[in-house]
Amino acid sequence: MINIWQLANTLPSVVIRTSDGQEFAGRVLAVEDAEETGCAEDSLVLETKGKGIIGFEASDIESVEVTEN
Repeated sequence: MINIWQLANTLPSVVIRTSDGQEFAGRVLAVEDAEETGCAEDSLVLETKGKGIIGFEASDIESVEVTEN
């Protein structure tokens, strides 16, 4: 599983590949703690180009490529 917390301080632009092979490009808006959101696990919120704002649970992320800080 990817350590999404390494992105929390810089909130970079990234390309995310999900475990089902989809790719999403955009800027990280937030990294959310599961205890604070009531979700099963920590998540990453991405403002995508053309697809709006999408949340990804950590286990759904296969890889993250930082494209700009």
